[in-house]
Amino acid sequence: MRRVGLLLVLILLNGCISRSAGTPETGSLYRERISRPQTERHLERRELVLALHENLESSWEISRLQAVLEKQQIRLKVLLFSDRDVLSALVRSGRADLMAGTFSADEIRSLHLLPVLPYTGSDGNNQFCFAVRHDDHILENLLGSAEGSGKNEEKNKK
Repeated sequence: MRRVGLLLVLILLNGCISRSAGTPETGSLYRERISRPQTERHLERRELVLALHENLESSWEISRLQAVLEKQQIRLKVLLFSDRDVLSALVRSGRADLMAGTFSADEIRSLHLLPVLPYTGSDGNNQFCFAVRHDDHILENLLGSAEGSGKNEEKNKK
């Protein structure tokens, strides 16, 4: 009877040990292992996925991005959402390659994403950007970083 009890304890402990060893990492390296291959697979198929918040600028944002991607012969798949807050999670998880929805560069940075492809809103005043995963150099090179875009515009005005 003691042997059965000891065997049962060992089996239970073994199950606990193996579960804790299989816990996934939560750091940025884990995210990159998941999301970067997804972007590469999309680009191999010559398409990108845009998560878009539906608003007054939506059609203009789509046409702006399509114009850039057509030069590279890349199709655009658009996922429309009414909740603006879900977009950053979709980009970070790799379900979308980039997002738009009248985000300023500062908003994008606060979401720990990278602002790319800056544009002026239909009002002619507000500056907005698309966003990709932070350190996604493939899309940053393809779309152009928005880092310092305000500085370039100030130089052009002078």
